[in-house]
Amino acid sequence: MLVSNLLKQCLKTNHRNNLRLTRHFANNNVADGKQDEESDGRRSTLFFNPRVQQLLKDLTTVDLEKVFQAKKYQEKLRTPKYKFMTTEELEEALQETAQKAEEQLQMPPVLPRREEKTEILARDSLLKDWDPEKSTYIFTDITFGLSDQERLIVKRDPEGTLSKATWEERDRINQLYFPFPGRKWIMPKMFEPEYLEDLLKREEYMFILDRACVQFEPNHPDYIDCTQKTYEYINEKKAFDKLRSTRHFGPMAFHLASTKQIDNLVLECLQKERIDDAARAVQLLHLIHPDCASVDVPLSEQNKLEFLKNYAKKDSKKHGAIELAIQAYEELNRQKEEVKRNVEEAHGS
Repeated sequence: MLVSNLLKQCLKTNHRNNLRLTRHFANNNVADGKQDEESDGRRSTLFFNPRVQQLLKDLTTVDLEKVFQAKKYQEKLRTPKYKFMTTEELEEALQETAQKAEEQLQMPPVLPRREEKTEILARDSLLKDWDPEKSTYIFTDITFGLSDQERLIVKRDPEGTLSKATWEERDRINQLYFPFPGRKWIMPKMFEPEYLEDLLKREEYMFILDRACVQFEPNHPDYIDCTQKTYEYINEKKAFDKLRSTRHFGPMAFHLASTKQIDNLVLECLQKERIDDAARAVQLLHLIHPDCASVDVPLSEQNKLEFLKNYAKKDSKKHGAIELAIQAYEELNRQKEEVKRNVEEAHGS
């Protein structure tokens, strides 16, 4: 009886409407076109492509200090333990740490935006208005071991129509029977535009993205809008180091490449002498958009700068800035080579 009343209370139509927020986080006019259902599906397929996944992992890089650093919104750290180890035990501990770092850097998936589709299973006019409270009743398969996506959830409305539950109803029922740790029944205010904007200005990027992973499923429109808004703000501010060596850097790089907005990332990599990462960003762009003009020059170990110059000339919207950054990188390398040569000559004499 208690569960029945709770279901009635949390699934009434007017209650749901009060919780529905306006979804206008993301810029729908991202570079080079709209994000329709077909392109969403293609992006999701590309994201799981093994070559794309490897590029994203390489771009993320692994800084163990950053991977395991304490976050201010997490539990307090445990008291550290100190051990004396043999060389073999130390090697084993380092391998275990590397494995844990890989798990920590597991990227949230990029999935197509889910769309509401009503699937009617049956209509029974004899059941119309049988409930004086005019409630919608939900029937759920609570078999243990089923995923939230696979679980069968149907509803019988006051008109007697039996249909599959909407995405929002599924989210609520799944949270009722199988609570996800940290997920709230009502969307936290931090995801409303005015509060989200304030968090972005305070550079709370990791907090926003981590909280979005807890609150939403990766195909939820609010998750997609919130994360894309954050990625584009980071790109605008060129604050890529804030996400580097975190699980969110790969999805951000993928979003920027899929919307042809990698110029700032390439520039930042060049300015920090991360020439390999700059080349990887362009490679990622070519994999997602094989029709780019700069795909005519393949990347090799010997021609990274030529590869980047070709991109700057044919596809970049900031070709001047990137060419200057490449020239500065070449000049810096020449100076380093000259200093090295002078040191060798001095030692030789």
